[in-house]
Amino acid sequence: MVDKSEKFSTLVRVGYFSRAILYSVLGLIASLESLLGPSGWIAGDDAAAYLVDFREDFTGSALGVARPGSTEEVAEVVRRCAAEG
Repeated sequence: MVDKSEKFSTLVRVGYFSRAILYSVLGLIASLESLLGPSGWIAGDDAAAYLVDFREDFTGSALGVARPGSTEEVAEVVRRCAAEG
């Protein structure tokens, strides 16, 4: 797991400047980590492999990668993300 100070620094680098948004996103990340567990939420350097296209031409950025283990978890991830806007 990535500590909160590292997450906060990442969010600032991504370009989110409102504290309300920062804390909302941190809350969502914590919620998804709790829902999916360590094998279902991948962050930091462990997520790097998910951020490169198959030809390795393009690299993206993300605060984490959600890997739900069931259709129920997929639905809950979508529900929680939609609730955050």
